[in-house]
Amino acid sequence: MGRIIEVVDYDPNWIKAFEDEASALTNVFAPRLLEIHHVGSTSVPNLAAKPIIDILVILDDTSDIDRFSPAMERLGYRVRGECLDAVIPGTPGRFYFTKDTNGVRSHHAHVCERTSGDL
Repeated sequence: MGRIIEVVDYDPNWIKAFEDEASALTNVFAPRLLEIHHVGSTSVPNLAAKPIIDILVILDDTSDIDRFSPAMERLGYRVRGECLDAVIPGTPGRFYFTKDTNGVRSHHAHVCERTSGDL
């Protein structure tokens, strides 16, 4: 059986959860980091959501993305790559990391490079 996806009422603690994780991710990606954003349903005040913090990390270049894998693993993330061979394929150029907390998915980090100045 696959994962069960739960939708829960909005939790204002999601803001702090993002801020804490963004701080850790900023340290990991600092050499290339341009921006970091809280995205997805947990970023929308008062919206019911699956309780997984989605984070978009924008880098100046991803050609050496693998250099960040050990640090992401130390933070508890699973390195997923582009997931191009998944049942529902990922997006080329978007690198995906997942984190579980106490056996439950808690964070998704989506990492890509800036391809234009219009973000």
